[in-house]
Amino acid sequence: MNTLVDVSLCISLLPSESSFYGADPIVENNERLYSKFGTFFPFAVGNKSGILDASVYVNRKYISQKAIHVELVYFLTEIIRQKVYDHAIIDAEGTEYGILPYFYRGGQFDQNDITFCQFNIEIHMPDDRKKEMFREFIFTLLRESRYVMLRAIRVDHYRMYFLNFANPYCVSRYVLEIDD
Repeated sequence: MNTLVDVSLCISLLPSESSFYGADPIVENNERLYSKFGTFFPFAVGNKSGILDASVYVNRKYISQKAIHVELVYFLTEIIRQKVYDHAIIDAEGTEYGILPYFYRGGQFDQNDITFCQFNIEIHMPDDRKKEMFREFIFTLLRESRYVMLRAIRVDHYRMYFLNFANPYCVSRYVLEIDD
C-alpha cells in the first residue's frame, strides 16, 4: 500500500477544517509521514489494550512483533476526544476482525456516541472463522441500513469504502444538502 498517496488523497478530499490523527506501531517513516498532516501516535489501535502481537511491515515483509495496542474507543474518546469523525482509514494488518462489530447498531461506537461519516477498511486474507466474521459484518451492515459499501477492491487483501447514509450530519456533509 502506498500510504503517502492514500493519506494525501484522503486529506485532500476532506473539508479544510478537518484534523488528521494517525496511529501506527512502526515509528520509522510513519511519524514523519503522518506529522505532515496532523498528529502521530506510536502505537497500534484495536479491540483491546496491552502489549500484543502486531503484524508489522519491516524491510519489505510482514513480521510479527510485540507492540503497544490501545483499544479503539478509548483512543477516540479519551485521547482524540471527539465524537464525530469525517473519515477513518483502518488498516489493522489482520486484527481488524475484532473491531468489525463496533460498527453495528448498538455496538461500541453507538454505546459511546461515536459517529463515522465514512471509513475505509482493509480486510486481510481470512481463515474460515474470519471469513464467517467478514460475511456477518457485511450482512449486518446491509440489514441495518446505516452504511453503504460504495467500493470494494481486492489486492493482496480487500479494501472497502463505506459511507454513512443514516446520520443526517454525514448525509448533508458528504451526500446532499439537507435543510434543517
